[in-house]
Amino acid sequence: MGEIMTSNDKEAFIALIAPIGIDMNQVISVITEKAAQIRYHPNVIKLTEFFSENGLVEKSYKNEVERYEAYIKAGDDLCEKAGRGDILSLIGVAKMLYGGHERRRDLSKTRTLNIIRQIKRLDEYNTLERIYGRNIIFVGCYSSIESRKNYLVDRMRFSNRTSNTSKLESDALKIISIDEDEADKDYGQKIIDCYPKSDFILDCTSRRTLEDSCERLFKIYFGHPFVSPTMDEYSSYIANAAAYRSLARPIHETAPRGRSA
Repeated sequence: MGEIMTSNDKEAFIALIAPIGIDMNQVISVITEKAAQIRYHPNVIKLTEFFSENGLVEKSYKNEVERYEAYIKAGDDLCEKAGRGDILSLIGVAKMLYGGHERRRDLSKTRTLNIIRQIKRLDEYNTLERIYGRNIIFVGCYSSIESRKNYLVDRMRFSNRTSNTSKLESDALKIISIDEDEADKDYGQKIIDCYPKSDFILDCTSRRTLEDSCERLFKIYFGHPFVSPTMDEYSSYIANAAAYRSLARPIHETAPRGRSA
């Protein structure tokens, strides 16, 4: 996990690991609010922007199902053409390093929290860990599969009003399955592999649970390393880890990477 930050640190890094069906705009909003409270300026690096900026996806789609499938395919194809599964994380690093002289000059004047949104492959995790070491924290975003399905159905309904609920639910579960583990593709999304690497789990069940868990994240990461998990956090963590067939150790239950407990 990342180091405990101090008031002298100019730059911090968070990489989000999130399954499809979570309101990532809300996650970014809450993290941004918490960062502002400790006087960190957020710098959000949305990895999938590379697709639209370089014509790898269309500007619009008939419905949300097509859009999700297109973005997943764009990521898979990019990794395959590059011959490496970490290409999107490298693009994100390049954006932080070479995002323009004026932007870098502005960031150098303030304390900056770089938020990488979001990684889906173990290669992406491994590369970011090699580059930033203990200076980056990997944050998993949790919501039950039922909640994620309902979130996707609500979004799909806006663009596909002719489909019934059963069809929309089926499409949502299909997208969730693809997102979790494209086992038949060498460079496919496999969030099931990288999610257990999370240092901390944000509970995205509701705005309130997200705010509470995000506040704990910032207390721990920015100066309170001995905050114990609540019973709800522990239970949620165990259930979620089992669902992903491996054990993700939250930051407040383990020693930092490279240290002994």
